[in-house]
Amino acid sequence: MRELSLEQLKDLIWDAYSVFEEEHDQQREAFSDISWVQPGFPYPLTHEDPICARISAEISDQEKSKRELLWRLKRISYPYPSTNKSRRTFYRHLQSLGVLDLLLNPPLLYEIRRTRFFLLTYAEERKLHSERKSPHGYPLPFHRQTLWELARHMKRISRIAESHRVPREWFRNYVAELRTQLLREASIYFPELLAWFQLGQFRRATRIRPRPMKREIQVELYRGIEVALSTRGIKNHTLARQLTALICSPVDSIQKHKLEPTPDAVRSSVRQSKK
Repeated sequence: MRELSLEQLKDLIWDAYSVFEEEHDQQREAFSDISWVQPGFPYPLTHEDPICARISAEISDQEKSKRELLWRLKRISYPYPSTNKSRRTFYRHLQSLGVLDLLLNPPLLYEIRRTRFFLLTYAEERKLHSERKSPHGYPLPFHRQTLWELARHMKRISRIAESHRVPREWFRNYVAELRTQLLREASIYFPELLAWFQLGQFRRATRIRPRPMKREIQVELYRGIEVALSTRGIKNHTLARQLTALICSPVDSIQKHKLEPTPDAVRSSVRQSKK
């Protein structure tokens, strides 16, 4: 059998993800009150990923997310960088505009929490990736080789069934298991891949190897903030950029009264996204 192409692998992962989401949407509708359905998880199968599961648990408390956001808003002076002696904070500025509640309630609060999830997960996965380890502690080549072999196997049995005119239903249960494992291995070896799915930009990606997602995450949050502000008749690109930088900055930067990325870096990301 000839070697599977990257595009074919990409299509198989996309199909696996689509089927997974469709099946779980049906389960949510039929069993909306059961405890194991947790709509707050941005990724499927996070209960099997130690990093995703831990970070999901850390940010699952909405009130805790609000407290952290308020701490950020009160820690940084507005505008940033600021030379004003009064040290007016983002918190005071948003209060004066009458828009503080926008950040502390859905839908923008959900967007903020999702952003924090992506950034925290990304940072830890990139660290492990540099060590050539998965979140489970296994070598990354193991997951890569398993992923490709599963994909080849799925293609192989599909062709065998087609050559003998056997309906796909014959392999239904087996293929479901293969599909789940394929998605699991893909989410480990390509840690940013599922973020592409969530951002709706999977088809734009020409490669699905691990790559920085910070720019895409910043742009999505920036647009969410602009939409939220527009509901109050406010069109302020500077404020949207500064809030994006504040929310995307790591805790240690906020403690030092610094924004990383800077608002200028966010502006650059937004401009790049329009090209």
